Amino acid sequence: GGWEAIATFPCVDNLWVIAPGYIRESYPPQLTMRGGLCHIDPDDYHRIGFPYQRYRCES
Repeated sequence: GGWEAIATFPCVDNLWVIAPGYIRESYPPQLTMRGGLCHIDPDDYHRIGFPYQRYRCES
């Protein structure tokens, strides 16, 4: 899976994940980035032909 690759990226304040074929429940509740942790924002799931989800991160 590609989720492990995110751990190699530097931490940001907000991470938007675009994952074609995913539904809201498919996104992991948290993601680890280099130097920080990101938590899913349940109010920021959207779909405009493809799904995308915001994670709020803290370093």
